[in-house]
Amino acid sequence: MIFVPLLKNLGSSNNFSRLVENDKLELMKLRRDYIEFLGERVVQRLVQKGCIRLQADSKTVQAKICNTIIDDLKVEEKLDEEVRKILEGYAQQMRQQNIAYHEMFQMVKRKLIKERNLIL
Repeated sequence: MIFVPLLKNLGSSNNFSRLVENDKLELMKLRRDYIEFLGERVVQRLVQKGCIRLQADSKTVQAKICNTIIDDLKVEEKLDEEVRKILEGYAQQMRQQNIAYHEMFQMVKRKLIKERNLIL
């Protein structure tokens, strides 16, 4: 995810970092107001730490950050859907060979991420 390293470096958003690391794409189920809260916090912390100087209204910057978060989540959601479709074709073989769906899902997803040079 684009913002995870940034949020980790900013300090107080470790709960979000843990959520991202532990629950992978349950994230698309984040409520819009929580994403807006994250965008607001990112802007506040970047300004506070002197990392950026706003040349536009903070709400405009916050909206751009929120849209970026949502776009990033959509990329991962589409990737997850693609992995599910790929694995549908192998469901019977996976059952016959006692391969855990979750493990195979993660393997295929990592492979696609690497092939496409994605940062999630």
